Amino acid sequence: MTTVILAGGVLVTLLVAYVMRRPEWRLAALLFALLAIPGNVDNLLPQMRLDPHSIANNTAPAISFVDLLIAWGLILTAREGRFAGWSRHMRWIVGGSVAFAVLVTIVTLVNVADGVAIPAAVRGILTLARIPALLALAIALRDEVGDGRRVAIGVAVGLVALLGNGLFTSGQLDTTRFTAATFGRNGLSLALVVGALIVTGLAIELRRSADVARQRWFAVALFGLAAAGLFAAIATGTRMSLLVLVPAALAALIVNRTWWHREGVAGVLLIVAGVLAVGLAAALWTAEGGRALAVVTDPGETVDIITDPEGEPDYSPVRTRTHWWSQAFGMVRADPLTGVGPYQWNIERYETDPEARPIVADPHNTYIQMAAEYGVPVLVAYVLGLGAAALLVLLTVWRRASPGSTSAIATTIAAAALMAPLTEFTNSHLFNVRLGAVAWLLLGVTLTLTVIPVLVSRNATATTAAGPATVRDAKRDRQRHVATRA
Repeated sequence: MTTVILAGGVLVTLLVAYVMRRPEWRLAALLFALLAIPGNVDNLLPQMRLDPHSIANNTAPAISFVDLLIAWGLILTAREGRFAGWSRHMRWIVGGSVAFAVLVTIVTLVNVADGVAIPAAVRGILTLARIPALLALAIALRDEVGDGRRVAIGVAVGLVALLGNGLFTSGQLDTTRFTAATFGRNGLSLALVVGALIVTGLAIELRRSADVARQRWFAVALFGLAAAGLFAAIATGTRMSLLVLVPAALAALIVNRTWWHREGVAGVLLIVAGVLAVGLAAALWTAEGGRALAVVTDPGETVDIITDPEGEPDYSPVRTRTHWWSQAFGMVRADPLTGVGPYQWNIERYETDPEARPIVADPHNTYIQMAAEYGVPVLVAYVLGLGAAALLVLLTVWRRASPGSTSAIATTIAAAALMAPLTEFTNSHLFNVRLGAVAWLLLGVTLTLTVIPVLVSRNATATTAAGPATVRDAKRDRQRHVATRA
């Protein structure tokens, strides 16, 4: 069966590469690939060591098919001339992320000189170099992104594949918690929650614009898919993604004004009732659903675990994480400027704790891991860049001129993109082969849907106010850009 999955994954990868030739479907196909392509496809590529012990899954791809597809998308987009004619704001957004990638490369090369293995260094650079690549793709394809519907369709089809992956993996492992190969439980929970949120936005938008019965039934099917994604996320028994989903969904309701009428309120109440029904069903019918919902049903337990992890007599996820974090902080203190090197936390921790069990590959906190492995300057640069992008979105998404206030798809994509960094406080999703790319591609699409239209509108207003000569210059620049793309 593994061979069949591998062959199917290779075939899907080739089909995605073919579909990416069409610019209007490029980002949607890439998102589908990130969610759907099985992880064993990457076993065909050069590997790096995640753990020095001879255990299962102790290696990971130094170069992933994700990287190859991103590179393919960049090549196609460059050949079409879409990286020309950018505004000053677009150049600043991508240019700042490129500078960050350069800093990461310099730090990694220093660590290579100190003995870090080349495959780990390659993956360490590519993991963070994806950020400018994905932002550049999203901005360059802004005209093709449109209202985000194709992107949401890519996520919907990927969610179907992800659910199938989870059903197969959970059945093979006979586990009580819903899980999937490549993602793991925590990563799977985030992917499912993100998928359910975006598919809900697509269903709402399609329901509004449906003019034939077939489209309305398709919207109903999408609501069912979103419910299945939420049910599966609860079945993983993981709390963090569900905890962050609540404020993200509330923020989306506040930002988007299209439901502020009697029919819209009725629709929201119907969705809330559906969510409650799904949560109750997952708690009753799955082994770990109640554990995931404990953050809502028994918040006192969650508070006790966080405020007094040592008081837990049995296994505590928080207590375990604080142990891993303390090991990472020790590495930061030892080398605050360049860290111990990409993907070296799990190698170095055995030096300080020889009795450590080989059960994890990362400290379960992206920001702490980044400081430990790349150094404090890289962490500061990353947080500033991420914070600036999030601030840009928050300052524009609620404006009436932004599609974020009128499009359910744009609002839910933005909510999914902004909730992902919050889950990084208890997990290292950024360093996952698939999830890190999903989060930053969604953030790039969010900038394209919410921020870029407002900036372009302001530039057009300023150009018009500047006088006829400036207008002629701007028109000539646009004509030159069109000729270049042709």
